[in-house]
Amino acid sequence: MTKIMSRKPAVKTTHSPAPARRPAAKKTHKKAAVKMEFPQENEVVARPSYTVRIAAPQELERVEMSVNGAEWVPCREAVGLWWYDWSNFEPGLHRLVARVLDENGEILEEVERQVVVV
Repeated sequence: MTKIMSRKPAVKTTHSPAPARRPAAKKTHKKAAVKMEFPQENEVVARPSYTVRIAAPQELERVEMSVNGAEWVPCREAVGLWWYDWSNFEPGLHRLVARVLDENGEILEEVERQVVVV
C-alpha cells in the first residue's frame, strides 16, 4: 500500500523591519530572593522563645520583622543568614512578616508565615 503525502504550497513572507526598540523602563528596585526558612507555614512553636531564620542576599541593607502587625524590628545578620529572636509571645495563632529593604529604605519584598504557639 502506498501512502501519498500532499505538500502544502510554500507561503512567501515579506519581512518588515523590526520596530524601533524603546528604551528599557527604569527599574525602581530589583526583586530580592528572600525566604523565611524557619518557622514553616502553620508550624507549631513552643514557648518561651523562638529564633526565626531568613535567607536573603547579603548585599541587602536590612531585613526587618513584624509580628501580628506590630512595629518593624531589625533582624540581625550572622553566618550568611538573617535572624529574629522572638520571645514574650502568647499561645495561639500568630502572623510573622519579614521584609527586605534597600539602601534607600525601599521595600523590595515581604514574606509571611502563620505559626501556632503552644
